[in-house]
Amino acid sequence: MCRPNLYLFGKRSYTEIPSYLYNADVGVIPFNIARYPELVNNINPLKLYEYTACGLPVVATEWEELKEINSPAILYRTKEECVQKIKDVLSAKPDKTPYINFAEKQDWTKRFKLLEDNINMILSS
Repeated sequence: MCRPNLYLFGKRSYTEIPSYLYNADVGVIPFNIARYPELVNNINPLKLYEYTACGLPVVATEWEELKEINSPAILYRTKEECVQKIKDVLSAKPDKTPYINFAEKQDWTKRFKLLEDNINMILSS
């Protein structure tokens, strides 16, 4: 069943994506952790970084990586929780700043420096 606020645009250019995200209200990451736990628990949440860089609040399936990185994502475990949390975000109209700040801290140069420091620590022990 189609909803009046749901549009299927088909394939879009990568360069057009930011304009769609800018006009979105929430980013959703609905992984099926019950069916694919090993896969999901080994995913780096790139979509999280993309959504938060655009200032979008994120409603996502709860998985280990999101908990470990202390992301601002609003986590859920059931379909019912997912729906409720999306409704909560839509009614709250949250400030974009915390999401953008989180994304800025995920810069690849900072991530590489952390990795380099860890490798150097291991090599020097």
